Amino acid sequence: PDRFQAHIEQWQSASLLLESDDAAPPPEAALEARIQDLSWEIREFAGRDRTYLAIAAANGAAVSATQLREMAVLDAAARRAWVQVSTLLGSRADIPADLNAASVAVADETFGSYATIRSRMIGAAQTANYPLTFAEFFATSSAALERVEALNFAAGDGAARSIDSLEADATRALAFNLVLALLLAIGLAAAARFIIVGVSGRISGLSHAMTDIAEGRLDVDVTRFARADEIGDMARATQIFKEQAAQIAALRAALAEAAARAAAEKRAALAALA
Repeated sequence: PDRFQAHIEQWQSASLLLESDDAAPPPEAALEARIQDLSWEIREFAGRDRTYLAIAAANGAAVSATQLREMAVLDAAARRAWVQVSTLLGSRADIPADLNAASVAVADETFGSYATIRSRMIGAAQTANYPLTFAEFFATSSAALERVEALNFAAGDGAARSIDSLEADATRALAFNLVLALLLAIGLAAAARFIIVGVSGRISGLSHAMTDIAEGRLDVDVTRFARADEIGDMARATQIFKEQAAQIAALRAALAEAAARAAAEKRAALAALA
């Protein structure tokens, strides 16, 4: 479905961001991105398995022993991914309502009622005396796969919300620190007239460095001011602000790179599906 394909790009962006050395997403974002990854695997494996039975039911034909073995492998892979999803959900006490509801639906329908129907269809696969018509089986299996897609959407939306919240919090913290740094710089500049020329030059340089950092020029070197005095303490504090600004810049760059790579991979995936 179009909506599911659209979430592939979001899933890939989140995965690339979580793999970035400079990014530090919160644990819940990593968990939700992993669930999104696993739910995609479940949808892929279960969808391939469904295809074998649907074709056989449509043609009133038996399923070969080779195909049955491959279906068993696909079913085992889907169940293995579901066990991992269940374990991840069990490790978190504050599961979002939409993610919890989606996981319950997958447990009850995809790996519950549909699994029972699938077993009955498999039992008749060698005789082709299927208990459901093609239309009935296809409708039932499609509903089961839609539950997995809903889980994928819920996990992906949750990961995106967590990452957006992280970036917003980091931006606010950086803005506060920069304002504080500028206020301190102004105070130092006001007092500089009473200090000797050498100290005045260091204060002026540090003030310019703070301004550069506030305006996004992060290649400025503040370590040269970090001597064993009060100005050195300010330089070390400014270095911390600079590192925070670099982390935010890296996070934004990672998001942009992830989006670009995901778009390219989406185009490749869609081309492969064509």
